Amino acid sequence: MNIVTGVVIATLAFVGYLIFLRKGPAVAPGVTAPVDVVVQTVAVGEEVSRTLSDLKDLNQAVTASADIFRAPTFQNLHDFTVGVPAESFARPNPFTLTEWKIQMKAAEEAAKKKAAKGSGAAAPKVEAKTPAVVTPPESAPIDLGVTGSQGI
Repeated sequence: MNIVTGVVIATLAFVGYLIFLRKGPAVAPGVTAPVDVVVQTVAVGEEVSRTLSDLKDLNQAVTASADIFRAPTFQNLHDFTVGVPAESFARPNPFTLTEWKIQMKAAEEAAKKKAAKGSGAAAPKVEAKTPAVVTPPESAPIDLGVTGSQGI
């Protein structure tokens, strides 16, 4: 009878363990539980929903900006850009005035003379002088004042 009692107590202990203490089915390492898969699926679904909403908002913004460019008020705008005159590169003396600058000064002088003649008062004479261009002879060596290894 002691053996039967021991087997009954051991069986009750095993059944109690299975009912009360065991937390759930064991999951092998590297395999996610079904609950984790559901949570991940819901998170991915929410992210896709947000991305789709952002794309719809972007589509509406692009449509609205395209409507601005099709509006008659935008179509009636005029282009007032000013062309930049082409200049040659690598001038022999970069400090001399360019051709367009000389023409601009001549036009200003002509306008000043015309305004002075029209007003009757003597305007002070201002002479625009182009600075003299001094170029060294091409065969002359340039002396920097350093000879040999003195500068090192």
